[in-house]
Amino acid sequence: MCRSPYGSPNRGAVTRSVTEGFLRATARVAPTYNMCTVWATLAVAHIYTPNPPRKEPNMNYATIKKTDVANGPGVRVSLFVSGCRHACKGCFNSEAWDFAYGEPFGGDTLKEILDALEPDYIEGFSVLGGEPFEPENRETVLSVIRAVKDRHPDMNIWCYSGFTFEQLKDTEVSKDILSLIDVLVDGKFVEAKKNLRLKFRGSENQRLIDVKKTLASGEIKLLEI
Repeated sequence: MCRSPYGSPNRGAVTRSVTEGFLRATARVAPTYNMCTVWATLAVAHIYTPNPPRKEPNMNYATIKKTDVANGPGVRVSLFVSGCRHACKGCFNSEAWDFAYGEPFGGDTLKEILDALEPDYIEGFSVLGGEPFEPENRETVLSVIRAVKDRHPDMNIWCYSGFTFEQLKDTEVSKDILSLIDVLVDGKFVEAKKNLRLKFRGSENQRLIDVKKTLASGEIKLLEI
């Protein structure tokens, strides 16, 4: 007995009904093809495709600080993303190494950020983590920064990364992020080089890079503060 390749009756009922109607019409037009031959052909060709799995959010975030004064000049809104493979010894935010930490980033989260940027006293937006430039995070980070720029074209934007500018400048998506931000604080946190007197960074190896001047000149230009 010839059996349908679709398996159990409750699987893909709509697709099966449409396909079987097509097959009956085909059999009337081309009677030389028996149903078993057609079913076998469909099975080999994988005509039946099950419903695609639900797409899960591709980035979690740890927190949003709406009046941050530690991660860039002035009062800022700061997004802390989740997920980091650098695992720097002495990291102040090690719980955010876990990509599953915090909450999924979605449309409501973006609206919360955009609304938080509205007050006149907000001078900028910062993205840190976690690691914003991890492959799992950078597409969402790029979309967030684009949305911020669309709403606030002159908004000052900083990004923190354990990667160096040199590692990021020719990487897909990362270079798009760089083209939209004002300052990159780059390099891993090195506990042996920790210096509490430094502004907006934790260790002496880290750099405050003026991204626009750096991209324009082709050489690293540090931010003057």
